[in-house]
Amino acid sequence: MKKILFIHHCGDLGGAGISLLRTMKMAAEAFDVKACVPAGTPVENLLRENGLEVIPYTVPVGSVEYYSGGPRLFGRTYLKQALNRPAFASYIKKILKSEQPDACVFNSLTLSFLVPKAVKLGVKTGIFVRETFPHGGSKAMLAKYRRLLGEACAVFYISGFDRDFWKITSAENHIIRNSVPEEFFAEPENGGNISGKPFTVLYTGGANTIKGVEVMGRAAGKFPPEFRLLVAGDPEEKVAAYFQGVSCSVEYLGLAENMKPLYDAADVVAVPIVSPHQARPVFEAGAAGKPVIISDFPEISEYVTDGVGGLKFKPGDSDELAEKVLFLAENRGKCREMGENNRILALRNHSPESVSEGLVSALSRLTGIRCLHLTNVPSPYRVDFYNELAKSELTVVSFERKSARGRSGSWFGRSKPLFAYKYLRGIPLGEDKALSAGVKKLVLRPDFDKIIVSGYSSPAEMRAISVLRSHRRPYILSADGGIIKDSGRGVRFAIKKHFIKGAEKYLSPSEPADRYFIHYGADPEKIVRYPFTSLFEGDICERPASPEEKKVLREEFGLPIDGRIAFACGRFIPGKGYEELISAASGVPGLTVVIAGGEPTAEYLKIMAEKNVHNVRFAGFSSKETLKKMYRACDFFVHPTKSDVWGLVINEAMAAGLPVITTDMCVAGVTLIKDSFDDTVRKMQENGGKLSFNEENQDNNGSMTGVIIKPSDVNTLRESLVLFRDLPGEVLAKMGENAIKIIKDYTFEKMAEAHAAIGNISRK
Repeated sequence: MKKILFIHHCGDLGGAGISLLRTMKMAAEAFDVKACVPAGTPVENLLRENGLEVIPYTVPVGSVEYYSGGPRLFGRTYLKQALNRPAFASYIKKILKSEQPDACVFNSLTLSFLVPKAVKLGVKTGIFVRETFPHGGSKAMLAKYRRLLGEACAVFYISGFDRDFWKITSAENHIIRNSVPEEFFAEPENGGNISGKPFTVLYTGGANTIKGVEVMGRAAGKFPPEFRLLVAGDPEEKVAAYFQGVSCSVEYLGLAENMKPLYDAADVVAVPIVSPHQARPVFEAGAAGKPVIISDFPEISEYVTDGVGGLKFKPGDSDELAEKVLFLAENRGKCREMGENNRILALRNHSPESVSEGLVSALSRLTGIRCLHLTNVPSPYRVDFYNELAKSELTVVSFERKSARGRSGSWFGRSKPLFAYKYLRGIPLGEDKALSAGVKKLVLRPDFDKIIVSGYSSPAEMRAISVLRSHRRPYILSADGGIIKDSGRGVRFAIKKHFIKGAEKYLSPSEPADRYFIHYGADPEKIVRYPFTSLFEGDICERPASPEEKKVLREEFGLPIDGRIAFACGRFIPGKGYEELISAASGVPGLTVVIAGGEPTAEYLKIMAEKNVHNVRFAGFSSKETLKKMYRACDFFVHPTKSDVWGLVINEAMAAGLPVITTDMCVAGVTLIKDSFDDTVRKMQENGGKLSFNEENQDNNGSMTGVIIKPSDVNTLRESLVLFRDLPGEVLAKMGENAIKIIKDYTFEKMAEAHAAIGNISRK
């Protein structure tokens, strides 16, 4: 079993101590757990009584106590804890070295200053945020907390509000809500009443002003005599003064060891807090099937939908609180309905079973493989891939820049990132690269099990490789593809070889990329193949579009209903070969060529005018969903690129069921297609001018899916367009079926599976 050490700061049996007990009991089902807690305290006794292993400490606790309802900033308590921090940190470091846990979890935001200490020891670190940051609190403290939380591997919040408030992206975020004991969900004994059955309100905050005792006292003054108010949390002598003069019956219950009978006895639970914090009675009442009336703070508003599981009132407004109580007393059916709704919510979010499942899953990720990916910008396919990979292992992505020059930076629109990520601070260089000094500290963090550098051409990547190599830290070098363009001599070759050789493993998507790595010094035995893609399994069509489907889509896009249509997609830059495509298309009557992906420059419009081309259309920028429909509206895809280290548009075209014409300088083409134009023509001549799909023209991937030509060869490109224009529809459909069959092996799911299979390379 993996070993987890919990570090706790307080010996009292408050909310944090109870949460620690419940968290450890749940974790103990799947992990070897211990807790480091103050010696000779109620918390130590409680854990031992429940059979949990404890490491007691006697050194004074050091912490950063700044939260809603906590010590005053730079007040006596705050300064005392600050003075204790160095000795306390030293002690905890000794414990971590001695215990060598697979992970440690700090049970409070106030212990966040210890996170960097644990990280330096190579311990995977999680931290619970159980405290609420003060409204209008110190911006300096907020920035400090965020920096410290960002150092952790994982941050555990008890509400969605806290997760969204802290905005920590460099660590994994998990919502692990406070749980309610199973017995709270049981049916009440003896009808649930303490004495009689008048309408009963329960208040549990004792004499604590932050809990709203003054608000509760003023509201109770407006209750009719037949009402009953139960006051728990403190003995009568401490709390009675707040309820003098009220006409309703008041019962003082003190500090109850078992709250279940109190919730059972109530008709409604009032939570009139005046300072926002996580209020346990809200969901404990829900477990007992009782509605709550809460102060309307956003920090806890997610627990209660107004009018569904309870009611909300303006914080501090005792008149409105009294009105809400009277409303429920007059509408007993509505009161019971809200209670049942609150119970359903508590079962979903706070039952031991639901909380335990989320906790064990989060801790399993924390103690599992943690991988750092260093790459340039968050392009759409990378975001989708990292999201898929994050399902398998704890994934941290470091981007050199937020976006490439001239491109949108809103890559997280399609899906919310599931992976942790951060942007390196640095100087932008070129289109999508950067120079960053901070990369050294990042790649030398000892709590990564593997590091994948997604290139070697930017200063940040070069710096990362140099640092990793000089510190003898194993790493993986990944490539989307590769085309050899030098003879194996010269300065350029020497520089590339210096940065490519020496990796522990190489991630390659194709044979050309294998040869590329080997050319620059990679050990062939260290190459790991993975399928490179921009597609999920659900993005791949089941079959090519039928003639009827094509007709509907062509009408939608205003394309010719009859005749063949070729589709191309990409930016208008010389390397895409669109000048040659326009020239070739001009000599192919009966064919329409549609080019999407951008607006044509004056250069391309000039070519259109000079050659009097009328069968080429420009579709401009389109969304991914629109492009998918456009692929389906056309008959085949053409990508006359002069150089593409991969060419993801080939994947997308094949996923839509289209045959492909591309060049031998497109790695996706030679990997997924392989049939040359000349071989195809030869086979047709040998078969009476027809294409047949027999064993004779099977390739390594399956049946024919398209043709490969040389780049910048306008004549062969034109002949290819003519060939595909004239092929029977059933032949194009068969080629499309073959394309779909092959591309099913190129999905994010399979790409993530190949990456995750590498496992741990840093901790051997």
